[in-house]
Amino acid sequence: MTMDSLRRGVKVMIIPDIEKGNKMAKGLILRGGRMNDHLPGGDGHDEIHGGGGNDYLFGKDGNDTLYGEDDNDNLYGGNGDDMLYGGDGDDTLYGGNGADMLYGGGGNDSLSGGEGNDSLYGEEGANTLTGGGGKDVFSLDKNGHATITDYKKGDDVIRADDIGGRKLVVTFDGKDTHVSMRDYKGRETEIAVVKNVKVEESEIAGDRQKSMDDSYWSFYTMREEDDNDYSEIFAIITDSAIDMVDASYDVTAMHFTDTLFL
Repeated sequence: MTMDSLRRGVKVMIIPDIEKGNKMAKGLILRGGRMNDHLPGGDGHDEIHGGGGNDYLFGKDGNDTLYGEDDNDNLYGGNGDDMLYGGDGDDTLYGGNGADMLYGGGGNDSLSGGEGNDSLYGEEGANTLTGGGGKDVFSLDKNGHATITDYKKGDDVIRADDIGGRKLVVTFDGKDTHVSMRDYKGRETEIAVVKNVKVEESEIAGDRQKSMDDSYWSFYTMREEDDNDYSEIFAIITDSAIDMVDASYDVTAMHFTDTLFL
């Protein structure tokens, strides 16, 4: 690393030895200032913060954690299993090699997993998600819109865990698949478009929670509505059975959340 790489206001902390599990790791902690910084990591497990300005962060080797923070940043994980956080602004995240996790944050972001089995979270804003090689996971957010460019049927997974109990609506226009969420009043909001492929609703993973006995269960809601009331059927799908609980109540009179232990 040369001094030309580090602009005024950048703070550097060198960590000679960090005990992580049974392995000894080396790494850097770099913190950018208010300017447009160019911050390259080293061979170890680095932590790099862009701070203010339009920054370029490079993890290089090791399992790195990169934070773009404010403004419009470019984050490159490099080799290793990296975690990239865009933060605010319109950011570009590229995982590189390894099993990476990419979080766009606020703004309109572009996320590319690269090689390996990656997880992409566009989060808020209008985001573009490209998995690249490997078996990737695309997570949808009720507060944003994702354009998924390279969904591979049978390998990749689309998740819709955080849509607040709304119903998923999946439509195909002959070229692209559109994913929307519908509230109990029938209002629909598109949260994703999957380019150049037909995706069935059954391919999109729902809310999947872990219970106390380490099994998994999914929670789905089906509604039948009239002008004032609606009936709900709660489907609890475990690894071995499907249980149905029927509940009816006046929607204008009661709002509640139940926790069920199976």
